[in-house]
Amino acid sequence: MPVPVVVQQYPNDFQIHTTFLRHGDVPADDCVPIFYADRTIVVDSIVYGVSEVDATEDVELIHAATPDATTGTSIQTAVSSLASLGVVTPTVSSTNNEVASGRWIIAKFSDGVDSAHVTIQIRFRSRIA
Repeated sequence: MPVPVVVQQYPNDFQIHTTFLRHGDVPADDCVPIFYADRTIVVDSIVYGVSEVDATEDVELIHAATPDATTGTSIQTAVSSLASLGVVTPTVSSTNNEVASGRWIIAKFSDGVDSAHVTIQIRFRSRIA
């Protein structure tokens, strides 16, 4: 059987991670873990694609130590509204976009997704500089 390769032997990652969330996918605590950082990464861009709106819903990506966290460090400079159809591109915080190894990226919604359908795309890299 092949032996799993340890993280230190991977080449640098430059990847895109996409998650689709329907209104019923968000639990009562309004937080959905969407990505685990197995090594330190830098988030370079975030895009939300809103296909069903929720006029009262906001979302932001945070990173936290556990997948069940409801608070953490915001990767964005401000929350993003899901009140309009189309593409929402928040500004990524240049001081909070480094996600340490072992942390989770979590989509934190303002009041639970009551009617929104949203795709979240994250472009990230493991090369820090």
